Amino acid sequence: MGKGSCAASFSLPKFDPAHHLHIVTIDRRMLESGPGWANNAPVFDRLYADRVAGYHGAAHEDFTLGEGV
Repeated sequence: MGKGSCAASFSLPKFDPAHHLHIVTIDRRMLESGPGWANNAPVFDRLYADRVAGYHGAAHEDFTLGEGV
C-alpha cells in the first residue's frame, strides 16, 4: 500500500446511504497480492477486467455500451 495502485472490481464497493459514500471492505494482503501496478498502468481492456473480477471472486463485468456503438 502506498507503493502503487491496486485494482478492484466495480462490484466490490457497497453504497452507504447514511454517509453518502461507497465502502470496500477487503483484506490489505488481498489488495497487495492482487492485480495492480506501480509505474506503468496496464491496458484496461476486457482481459484485465476479467482478471481483476476473477481475482476478487466477483461476477464478470459487462462494459458494453450497446449495439451500434
